[in-house]
Amino acid sequence: MSAPVAFKLSRPNYNDVIILTADMTLEAVQRTAYKAIRDRIPQVFFDEFGGDMEKLGEVWIEWTTTNQSFPATTAITESNVDAVIQLLELRRGVDVLRGSLPTAPE
Repeated sequence: MSAPVAFKLSRPNYNDVIILTADMTLEAVQRTAYKAIRDRIPQVFFDEFGGDMEKLGEVWIEWTTTNQSFPATTAITESNVDAVIQLLELRRGVDVLRGSLPTAPE
């Protein structure tokens, strides 16, 4: 059984936690991340860039972990997602990277 990894997508107005597992393909991880942020991105971004996540510089991943091989923050790009999957494959699962979910409005 593979260990899950969560990464937190952060922006001033929200926090999302996405759970990844070592048995997910890179395509599945990218699709999961893309779906998580799709409804938060202005349509003009898709009109102008066609939804290319490499152009989406204002969305960042914030890692909280004792594993020093992960940066504190990094832009979400296909290459960074690929690096996470490679680490999962090498280590056959890693410590859970903890994020925070948004609090419910009162």
